[in-house]
Amino acid sequence: MDQSVLEADERETRGAARIVDGSEAINAKDGWGYAALHCAAAEGDVAEVRRILSIPGVDVNVEGKSGRTPLHMASYKGHSAAVKLLLAAPGIDVNRAENEDGRTPLHTASEKGHAEGVKLLLGAPGIDVNRSNRDGRTPLEMAEKDEIRALLRAAGATG
Repeated sequence: MDQSVLEADERETRGAARIVDGSEAINAKDGWGYAALHCAAAEGDVAEVRRILSIPGVDVNVEGKSGRTPLHMASYKGHSAAVKLLLAAPGIDVNRAENEDGRTPLHTASEKGHAEGVKLLLGAPGIDVNRSNRDGRTPLEMAEKDEIRALLRAAGATG
């Protein structure tokens, strides 16, 4: 995921759906393809993530641009408090891959070196530590920091 693209997308969507109060519009997407939960997760706005998750009908796995979910956004940016809230949401799919390159949130957090996010993701029920992206790379192979590689190996990652 190209950081400059994500940052540009975030600037364009910042607060895009903050006015959403009813469940009928909570999963609506803005012109860039992001829902309110994407925006809050990308910003690390824990209060807003919590508020949105409390709205009936919210889709915690809503796909935005390139198949990114709110969990992808929070994992990419290293917003561990938002990751924690999203992981606790009913129905969260921790192994959902982006359409673009097949990365899961664990791939993203591992590559970016976000140790706290990696720890939280590794503690999620059903996490697949050895899932490959479209290039055949696992989170362990994408990790550049020794600390992240050690966490992944301790959780059963191979490769």
